[in-house]
Amino acid sequence: MSKCYSCVICIISIAIVLFVLTLYACGTNKTVIIDKGIKEINLYEFYREGGTTSAGVFNIFAELQADNVKTIKIDASELEMIKTIISTSKVIKSPKWFQSKTGIYLLFFELKDLEGNKHRMYLSYDSAFVDIDNNILYRIEDEGQRLWIRQVQEKYRGKSLDWH
Repeated sequence: MSKCYSCVICIISIAIVLFVLTLYACGTNKTVIIDKGIKEINLYEFYREGGTTSAGVFNIFAELQADNVKTIKIDASELEMIKTIISTSKVIKSPKWFQSKTGIYLLFFELKDLEGNKHRMYLSYDSAFVDIDNNILYRIEDEGQRLWIRQVQEKYRGKSLDWH
């Protein structure tokens, strides 16, 4: 019995060590956009009223790209404000396997950094930009910036949204 108990303890210990190493590895390879700079943003002409899951976002992007959905290039003044918002947002890195709900009123876009790398991202409601390729959430905590994001959402959707 004690021999079997020792084996179980050993297996559990190895599993814990592997889990911790995996979490550490997931957090070290992420490309934070604010470190690379933002060159341009192209917004897909696709607006989703309801939310989805973080896994569902990958399917949406695959459909947007397969269907060649038209994009709108964000103008220079809006680009500068988005750069400011992202650079002052709280950066939250999560492992690839972590799933969550997206919120509502999603805007989908492709962001290009100064090195030419593309990042598939979405704007969730008025609270976060999410880089799905690197599993990084940029949470907007400043109320003035959240209000500006709401106005951008309404501008590109062409209608007044219910923000309650």
